[in-house]
Amino acid sequence: MRLGRTSVKLISQKCMHAIVPAEPPYFVESLEPMEVTSGDAVCLKCQVAGTPEISVSWFKADGKVRSSPTCKLEFSKGVACLKLSKVTKQDIGEYSCKAENKIGTASTSCKLNVLEAKTPPTFPKKITSLQETVGQPVRFECRVAGSSPIEVSWMKDGAALKQGAGLSMSYNDNTATLQIDHGEMRHCGEYTCVATNSVGTASCRAKLTLQGWSKYISRTSNFHIQLARAFSEFPLHKDLKSQYFCTF
Repeated sequence: MRLGRTSVKLISQKCMHAIVPAEPPYFVESLEPMEVTSGDAVCLKCQVAGTPEISVSWFKADGKVRSSPTCKLEFSKGVACLKLSKVTKQDIGEYSCKAENKIGTASTSCKLNVLEAKTPPTFPKKITSLQETVGQPVRFECRVAGSSPIEVSWMKDGAALKQGAGLSMSYNDNTATLQIDHGEMRHCGEYTCVATNSVGTASCRAKLTLQGWSKYISRTSNFHIQLARAFSEFPLHKDLKSQYFCTF
């Protein structure tokens, strides 16, 4: 009698197990859009549930995605992954993951966008050391390359420079300039141009040397030299002579 009851109980449990409905696949976590930089590794991941056995396939706009040295397809414990070891512009597109079992199918999709790889700043053309005359304009100029946006700053003898008081700085069309309206002896020293973006910093240096007024006279025409000598012999008041002399 006990054996009969046990048999009925086992049969009842089997019947209850048999009537559990089978489920088609469905996604607990869907694919999400990704935006990465060229050269990065990326993993497109989703989680699927449903009645086993479930198989998973991946597709891109141009067809089915298959495993390769740079592309790995994984599916374990309901988690499906498409791993790209080093993305390029050719990997841009819409990806779909399709899950299926004997009952039905389900799919999820996302877009993958690949941005250009960012490069740190460089100087294709660096600033060069200058030797100018006191009172004359001074201009440092260099060319800057690298991923935008790039910020450019200038330093003199290690101290940051600010625009104003006869000093101007600009950065347009990849050209950085530092302009001094009238060179003075206090402007002599080492100048540094610093370029910075999100992935790095670069700098280049050059020296400025200024020559005095006597050097300027030696570079002028013979007319100016003779005129300067004439003033030195002309009986003018010292202050007045200096005033006229400085107008050359």
